Amino acid sequence: MVRSILAACAMALCAVNCTTAPIVHPKTFSPDPYRVTIRQTAFGIPHVKADDYGSLGLGAGYAVARENICLLADLYLSASAERSRFLGAGPREENVRSDFFYQRIRDLGWAKEPGLSPDVRAFMRGVAAGYNRYLRDTGVDALPDPSCRGASWVREISEIDVRRMSRINQFYVAFRALMVAAVPPPHTKAQAVVPVDWSPVAPGIGSNAIALGRDASSNGRGLFLANPHQPWSGSFRFFIQQLTIPGTLDVIGASPVSFPGAGIGHNEHVAWSATVSTARRFSFYRLDLVPGHPTNYEFDGKQHEMGQQEVTVQVRGEDGSLTPRTHTFYTTHFGATLIETGRAPLTWSEQYAWAVATVDTGWRSSEQSHQIQRAQSVREMREIVDRYQAWPVNLIAVDDSGEAFFADPGAIPRVTDELAKRCTVPGGLDGSRSDCLWESHPEAAAPGIFAPEELPHLMRLDYVANSNDSYWLSNPSEPLTGFPSSLGDETTARDLRTRIGIRMIEDQLSADGGKGNGLFDLDRLQQLMFANRHYGGELLRDELVVTCREDPMVTLEDNRVIDVSEACEVLANWDLKADLGSRGAVLFREFMDFGGARYRIPFDPNQPVDTPRGLASDDPEVRRALARAVVKLRDADLPLDVELGQVQFVERNGERIPIHGGRGKEGLFNVSYPPRNLGRENIPLRPGIGYPEIEDGSSFIMIMAFTDQGPISRALVTYSQSVNTQSPHYADQTRLYSRKQWVPMLYREADILADPELLVTELSQPRVSPSDLE
Repeated sequence: MVRSILAACAMALCAVNCTTAPIVHPKTFSPDPYRVTIRQTAFGIPHVKADDYGSLGLGAGYAVARENICLLADLYLSASAERSRFLGAGPREENVRSDFFYQRIRDLGWAKEPGLSPDVRAFMRGVAAGYNRYLRDTGVDALPDPSCRGASWVREISEIDVRRMSRINQFYVAFRALMVAAVPPPHTKAQAVVPVDWSPVAPGIGSNAIALGRDASSNGRGLFLANPHQPWSGSFRFFIQQLTIPGTLDVIGASPVSFPGAGIGHNEHVAWSATVSTARRFSFYRLDLVPGHPTNYEFDGKQHEMGQQEVTVQVRGEDGSLTPRTHTFYTTHFGATLIETGRAPLTWSEQYAWAVATVDTGWRSSEQSHQIQRAQSVREMREIVDRYQAWPVNLIAVDDSGEAFFADPGAIPRVTDELAKRCTVPGGLDGSRSDCLWESHPEAAAPGIFAPEELPHLMRLDYVANSNDSYWLSNPSEPLTGFPSSLGDETTARDLRTRIGIRMIEDQLSADGGKGNGLFDLDRLQQLMFANRHYGGELLRDELVVTCREDPMVTLEDNRVIDVSEACEVLANWDLKADLGSRGAVLFREFMDFGGARYRIPFDPNQPVDTPRGLASDDPEVRRALARAVVKLRDADLPLDVELGQVQFVERNGERIPIHGGRGKEGLFNVSYPPRNLGRENIPLRPGIGYPEIEDGSSFIMIMAFTDQGPISRALVTYSQSVNTQSPHYADQTRLYSRKQWVPMLYREADILADPELLVTELSQPRVSPSDLE
């Protein structure tokens, strides 16, 4: 490597990496080489600039590998179905089950299917080349991350590896454990089904997004807040990048590390994000089995034999030898795959079997992402999502003209209310009749899904917002109604997180009597994000204090009498926030966890943001919940008025970083989740310490405003850009998040070059041939 100072970057300190000789690759090359420049600014944000999509992919793949090589190598190991080959069977044979699933995907050949546009395919090939370039430049034995340094499973990849990452529908992957667990009865001890949670999305996973139009903006243009909530580890970790092809593409934002880009972000004219949709994007079908034949089922009065797909993987033993292991997957003739949940009724018995049907979007998701990044308005964006119907999420967006857009526009199985009425059986739909299969619509992007005109969408000039409740209350002034129940609930109580999000918007817009001084700007939107208002506390705390003071002696079911008088005063002095220094937030969290949030005034669809409310003080469970909370904190040797930041934190290289925020069900907009045991019991408290480390919640956070000078944005990845414990970007943004500070998103060329921490990497190498497939 040669490092020198670039004269073109005289305004900032920078470095350049280049090779002294071309790298020889065993594949065929086109004559035009890859050329890309990566400008990394403060906090590890790469700005990748190239003249074509292949070179852009090279830079994007290189940049994300530089900070997350071990995580990526592990993900590619899974997708290639080789965990068992290199790592052995794993605890409870987890690696074997993973390999069975992904080997099936390999054998189906999905990643080799045609349909990718030249630009998207070139980008994918470039990503693989960039990943490989980083490995070659660094060397596996010299990787800076000790967690995979010198590991035999860290290897170069090809285009097919990147295609696998991009091709698999996330809902299909969500059911992988259930598909592998499906074996026909009788279940022998060797075939025993492993009970798993069948919910495709873990509790708490979701997002917030707010698009503010010209009527809510101080400058008459759009403002935007993106706040996805995803796990802080694994394949869903976000990575921030800017991708630029002059005259063609200029987008900044974040995507999961497994496919670099800007799945959430903004360009010069549009900002967008996604939230988890309530629409049912899969169906469980019950199969009526032929008596005495557990792999035969009846359909429209005829017997069908289940399809069988046998897969084989290699499993490394303790002595290093490899042993083949084989598994059989079972399918229906109508495209669904057999599952086993280990829970009634979704279990394979002598009478019934269960299959899950998910929508295969093919390459439409990749193509839709490609087009969205170049959209010039929200109306163009709507045309794009209606054409492809690919993303399995809500879309929220705003453009520089100040028009805000909400839609749940994806590939949603066309289960109409009439179909559901005639076909619903306990646990799902009747899989023995053809009239219970998904219906088709001529205007839909694919068979078996709703057409765009049948799905919720809303254009507004004030705002749209979503926090994972259904489409109904995207703007309370214009509720969306009349859609099939399979898309979500209407005129029902909203989650407290939805309610506090709308309440904060409405409170700001009505400030100063609604005379216009309450309009949003970037700073006010930033304040909204980190206000940490505790809506559960706002609704219930005052009446709880009154009830507590009236009779502080509480008798629990085991006849213990608990004096909660100290808790009364702690709650009375609480600031009704979930800030680091908030005293009382932990006590109230535990009160809510023990079922204390019981409302006196029921839900009123005419007041959906403000109901239900008021404490049902006469309910004895209210006082018992407070007593249980007191006992739990005392048993954990924690004071009742412990500051939130003392017990909610992450540790990075021995440094404790306190984390503010809380859970959506408490009424927090800024979400931080310690492990929840999938919601089946209260969060544990470690004696004298507090909650276990944050597991998920606010992950990538972005606020942005369109101005006369172009877009201005600030952002964070709450867990920082790198998984490498040795990287300077392992915890730097986490510290910012703890302090409610932001990273400026340097979008303009002059701002990038002026960054005092600028590090420039220039890459040039022969181009990988399009024939680089298995």
